[in-house]
Amino acid sequence: MVLGLSYAGMMLAVGGVAFLLLVHDRRSGERGILTGLVMVGVALAAGGSVLGVFVQGPFVTGVGAGAMLDPAMLSTVLATSYGDAVVVRLTGLGILLIALPYLWNRWAAAHGWWPASRCSRARRSCS
Repeated sequence: MVLGLSYAGMMLAVGGVAFLLLVHDRRSGERGILTGLVMVGVALAAGGSVLGVFVQGPFVTGVGAGAMLDPAMLSTVLATSYGDAVVVRLTGLGILLIALPYLWNRWAAAHGWWPASRCSRARRSCS
């Protein structure tokens, strides 16, 4: 269940950013809703990833839920490939959070930095 929460959050976060980059025309009235959806995805993915680290150790070793907060167990989990994947995932989510406000940058959109900005409804063409 924790892994599913993390995957659902990643799909919502990455899919939301892909939509903003490739499809959306950056209407300011929709900004709060769309960035809110991406933020919910980031929160779900980050929360699921962190919970996954706590659950992974007892799950693999079979020692019971009491070992979830054991520092030795946590360091063991973080030293595995699963821990590496969680660190990479959290780093990517952090980068996504930093980049999210720039998806609405009017200057970047006006100068064609984002693919969705190359198509204009007023011009009815794409460059």
